[in-house]
Amino acid sequence: GKVGDDSDVDGNSSTARFNMPIEITWDETSRSFFVSDWHNNKVKRVTDEGEVSTIAKTGPQNMLDGPGPRPDDSHPSQIICFRQRASQTCPTLYICDEATNCVQRISFNNDNWGNVEVSTIAGSSDGKEDSEDGPGEQARFRKPTGIEVDHDGLIYVADSHNHKIRVIDRNGVVKTLAGPPGDDISCRQAILDEESCPDRLLLDQHTRRLYFTDNRESKTDPRGYIRMIELNDTCCCACCTRCC
Repeated sequence: GKVGDDSDVDGNSSTARFNMPIEITWDETSRSFFVSDWHNNKVKRVTDEGEVSTIAKTGPQNMLDGPGPRPDDSHPSQIICFRQRASQTCPTLYICDEATNCVQRISFNNDNWGNVEVSTIAGSSDGKEDSEDGPGEQARFRKPTGIEVDHDGLIYVADSHNHKIRVIDRNGVVKTLAGPPGDDISCRQAILDEESCPDRLLLDQHTRRLYFTDNRESKTDPRGYIRMIELNDTCCCACCTRCC
């Protein structure tokens, strides 16, 4: 890319252009970075040789899921790689789209970089926001910004404007893992409240600790925090504390 040139061009490290690349993740097997190009509404791949290519265009799902162009009203946020098998050439990518209030999966059919499919795994088909738990297509989010995936395929989502951490189980059902006091959630030591704004997630696979940033929207306590949830084997929150 080039500093100050906010266009949309694939190519080598000198000629490629982005428009507010906001998130990045590394895949060791393919030796590639994957970038959420926010204002271009795209996910791009950057090889370790510096070659940039568009993997997929994200967007609201009032159009059919699947290959092909995506609508322009989209803001892909945090992105994460997941591999079911070490032998896979291409990873599966999961992203939050905070403009369309959904969680999307980018998969490569037949393990082929050129055969891409974008599908919505949770959230409204028309981008509507709310806070309901339930099966993927019935669940609702309000500006999901952070995502993580564990080795078992459980997907954790920072639902920023609902002040919650959500989890999508292996059956595609969305549940609330942590949130403000009074909600029907597992974490009764909830340190989140109506002014909390959970943002980015980081999962320690070994200790089963889920860390997240809380960029509070508060006039009385505007400080940001890093918080931690200790997960147990049943995907419930055993403890939710403030780290710093």
